[in-house]
Amino acid sequence: QKPELEKLIGATIGVERCARTVLTELRRTPKLYDCAPESLLGAMMLAAQLGLEPGPLGHVYLWPAKREVVFCIGYKGYVDLAYRSRLVKDIATGIVFEGDAFEWREGTRPFLDHTPSGPPDEREWTHAYAVARLKTGGTVFRVIFPEDAEKAQGKSANGTSPASPWQTDRPAMIRKTAIRRLAPMLPQSPAFARALEADELVIDAEAPLTGSDGDGNT
Repeated sequence: QKPELEKLIGATIGVERCARTVLTELRRTPKLYDCAPESLLGAMMLAAQLGLEPGPLGHVYLWPAKREVVFCIGYKGYVDLAYRSRLVKDIATGIVFEGDAFEWREGTRPFLDHTPSGPPDEREWTHAYAVARLKTGGTVFRVIFPEDAEKAQGKSANGTSPASPWQTDRPAMIRKTAIRRLAPMLPQSPAFARALEADELVIDAEAPLTGSDGDGNT
C-alpha cells in the first residue's frame, strides 16, 4: 500500500518514517499488537495529517481500547499546533501544588500569578492552568480544579487502562485538560480545530482512510 500511503501522508512525513514510528509505538505499548492493524494505521494517518508524531515527545499518545486504537493528543501537541497557527505569541501550562503561592482573578481586571514553593514531592495538586498571549494583543487563561480532570478522564475512552496516559503520564493530561478549557478563547487554525475534533477518538478499523492537506481539508 506504499503508493496510496504516500498520497495520504504526503512528503513531509514519509512512509518509512511512519513505519519506524509504528514499530516504536508497538515496542512501547505491546498491547497495540492486539488492535486491528487498520485502526493503528488510521491513527498514524491522523497523526501524520496533523503533523504530530507519537512518541516520547508527548505530542500524541496511542493506546488500545479492545481491538481499536485511541488517538490522544498531548498538551505538547496542542502547544505545537498553537504556535504553528502564528496567531499565538506564547502559550504555557502549569500545575499548582499545596503550599504554592497562587492568585488569580477573572472579570474586567483578570490576572494570574503562580510562584511554586519547590518540587512537588508528595504534595497534592489544587489547580492547573493554561495561559496564552495573543499576537492580536491581550492575554487569556483558564484555571481548572481536580474535579475537572476527573471529569475529563471519565469521558476518555478506556481512560482507566494501564496503557492510558491518564495512568502513565497523568500530570501531562492535567495540563492538557487546562489547554482544552482554554481552546475556545484561542484563535484557531483549521489544523487546531481538527485536532480538537479528533482528540481521544477511537479509530474505527472499518472506516476508510482519508487524506488531508494538514490544514483540516480533505
